[in-house]
Amino acid sequence: MSTGSMTGPDTLLRSLQQAGPEPPEWAEETTALYAAEDRLIRWVEDGSVRLEGTTWLPERDPLFRDVKEVARFCDAACDRLGVPRVGVRARQGPKQAEYRATLMEIAVPTAEIGGAWALRGIVVVHELAHHLVAVGGRREGGPHGASFRLRLTHALDLLGFPVQARLFGLALATDRAAPEQAVWRDRIAAILRQAETTTHRAEAETFISRAQELATRHAIDIALLQARDRADGVAAGAELPEEQSVVIGRPGQRWLRHYCTLFMAVARANDVEFLLAGNSTRMYAHGMPSDIAMTIALYESLRAQMVASATRWMATGDWKRETTDRWDGHRLDEQPVHWSTAKTSFYEGFISSIAERLQDSRRRAEESATAPTATAAGRATDAGTRSTGPGPDPTGPGPGKDLHSTAVVLAAKREQVRAFHQQVCDRLRPGRWRGGDRGPTTWSEGGARAGREAGRRAAVGRAHGELSR
Repeated sequence: MSTGSMTGPDTLLRSLQQAGPEPPEWAEETTALYAAEDRLIRWVEDGSVRLEGTTWLPERDPLFRDVKEVARFCDAACDRLGVPRVGVRARQGPKQAEYRATLMEIAVPTAEIGGAWALRGIVVVHELAHHLVAVGGRREGGPHGASFRLRLTHALDLLGFPVQARLFGLALATDRAAPEQAVWRDRIAAILRQAETTTHRAEAETFISRAQELATRHAIDIALLQARDRADGVAAGAELPEEQSVVIGRPGQRWLRHYCTLFMAVARANDVEFLLAGNSTRMYAHGMPSDIAMTIALYESLRAQMVASATRWMATGDWKRETTDRWDGHRLDEQPVHWSTAKTSFYEGFISSIAERLQDSRRRAEESATAPTATAAGRATDAGTRSTGPGPDPTGPGPGKDLHSTAVVLAAKREQVRAFHQQVCDRLRPGRWRGGDRGPTTWSEGGARAGREAGRRAAVGRAHGELSR
């Protein structure tokens, strides 16, 4: 969403340009606002949320098919809010939606270029809030400071989303991300942005591996820190396993089972258990909040890349040259591979390749986290052998204890998540998911090979785009 809430406001524009670099608190305001909006969107998609003993049922968020529908919504919204109408146009880049005060114009990406994330009510109302600030002529704080938040809440309320307005305020007040976790997320997000823009296969492979390794290292650090806090009698603020609902798609949507399989592959690499809704439209992730957040970020990026890679490969027409043997009841008949078979096989090959890469990256990260300690333990043992003094106390703290503690702490965390998952399963008694049904007549070797190759060179990016800035 836009950084500019400047209006005609040419005077205000000049004053901002002369003011020099933005104060650091403005960036903090923006980060907190985006986190609150992400949380609000998740609550709206879940359909309900329970906060402080109260169950909230937010209004459904309108979803738009194209920019014309966004324009009609904005016209009606501006009339209702009593402000001049704002122009709406399609934006060429898929990453951002933005508001330009000097033009009184909102630009949103189209679904065709990967901008479907922006074609929803909350994102559009965010840009309208910039318009309200601009026509108001006065702003308190940064682009997403007090004035903007007040206008956004006001707009949600007047446009028929009063519960969303209340939940937005609650979301701002319930940011659970510790500063240290925010730093890690920023580092990983920077790698994802680099991965998305690279055109080189070797770089793409490095970026996806690096992102998963950082995620694993972050999870190890959190687990060790919380174990030490518990040993010191400090339990406040410790992460506990929880359930989060992740929307995969709409009922009846094609390829839902493959999207679910991709989510499962990412979840397994990040210590997240899961349950699948009966219609495959959502996953219920069970794990530590930081692990679930990383799983969702990686899944959304990889899903977007999988779909885009499959679309490009299908457009080449290579799959049309492949044939398969089908039994017609009397004899085997050689027939061309159907397009849906080719695409299905591509997805399966992509997911298989990605699952291997994520597990390899996780293994390397865990090995590197314990290797330095093991080396230090070996050096300490050698030194103790040569020394004439007393050796190290096997019951006291020491390098060898750190190696043991890391493995024990990770195992304890995983057991804690498994126990939480099992409690949910015992209560719900879910059925077993059989996965996709595939026989020899629904398989394309060429599609699977192309999918595995695309998975090996996949670069991780954000499926829903960055909420602009």
